[in-house]
Amino acid sequence: METLRTAFKLILISLKNGMNLFNLTLSRYFHMIRFYFFWGLACLFISTRFIYAATLPIYIIEIIPHHSDEYLVNQEIQHIEKGISLGLADHLKIRQCKIPITKIIKKGSDETLAQAIEAIKEQDSRAIIIGLSRNSSARLAAKLSQGSQITGISVGSSVGHLKQINPRFFSIASPIESQWKLISQEIKSLQCKRSNTLGVFNPKNYFSLQFREHFIRDHLGEVYDLHLTQISKSASLPLEGKRCIFFGTYLSDAELIAKDIIESDWSGHLIANTDWTYFPRELHSFLLSQKEHLLKISIPTGWTKRSNPNSSHFANRFRKLANMEATPAAAYAYDAAFLAAEMACGKLNLGQTTKNELSALPLIRPYNGTTHTGHFLSDLYFLRK
Repeated sequence: METLRTAFKLILISLKNGMNLFNLTLSRYFHMIRFYFFWGLACLFISTRFIYAATLPIYIIEIIPHHSDEYLVNQEIQHIEKGISLGLADHLKIRQCKIPITKIIKKGSDETLAQAIEAIKEQDSRAIIIGLSRNSSARLAAKLSQGSQITGISVGSSVGHLKQINPRFFSIASPIESQWKLISQEIKSLQCKRSNTLGVFNPKNYFSLQFREHFIRDHLGEVYDLHLTQISKSASLPLEGKRCIFFGTYLSDAELIAKDIIESDWSGHLIANTDWTYFPRELHSFLLSQKEHLLKISIPTGWTKRSNPNSSHFANRFRKLANMEATPAAAYAYDAAFLAAEMACGKLNLGQTTKNELSALPLIRPYNGTTHTGHFLSDLYFLRK
């Protein structure tokens, strides 16, 4: 009996020691598990902060001159903003790369733009700027960013040698040389001769002056320079004996005059430039208002919704998001935003971008690389009526 009691005591002691050992082991591993759990959280926090800090910030900048046509400018800015939003959202789905975004969209002057650039240089001189749709804004921003590591992508500048001003500045828009090559071919194919062709320009506008120089250099016809009073109200053009008119001006500068031509009995061919396709409502109204068969119109564009499957898909998405038809400005803005995001996340060097690298990205337009001026090369098309 005593032996049984002793054996039972030994079993209880063994069980107690086993429980103590189990509790000791559990406690020991619990502390280890807890240590590694919190260490893992700390590492995750540090790594995400490092990744976030490693991405470059993107600034969306559009400084709108006070004297601009408010309706037309607001329409263009809406398309640019919506296009950029879609581009950045689609990039986030693919890369999962968080990018700090700042918008600076307001009315102002060159001084307003200069202040914005200086503030960016102080905060982070490696920033990426997109927007700068006006030729003058793109050139000024490029000049002001000299000496820093700021990269700029204009969504609309087709004139000016941006890379000569600043090797880190680019434009998603086709260069004016590509536009002019297409336009001059169209003028010649329509049997427009020097004696029956009129070129209309705004000598106070840098964009228009570039077309004027090309028109004169190629001896394509008579030059007619608009003055400020003629832009704000209709003006009579010397149309007698003229079969072709080329408008080397913004649509806003030529709208009243062009409407007067359409409402007259003049019969011939009107050729415009890519800026006219930025405003689909005005252009549609303009085309519908013409008298039947009296006027034929050719307008070059850098983007149409039928140019490729990506363009069709983008046009449908944009219509649902913005409740309006997409324009070339929206498509340019999408591609500029996507390229900027690729660079911000360290996936792309815009200064050394190849055609193969661009082709591998889900961009709206197909690109053949960049020119020595900093413009992205892509196909151009003609809208004809």
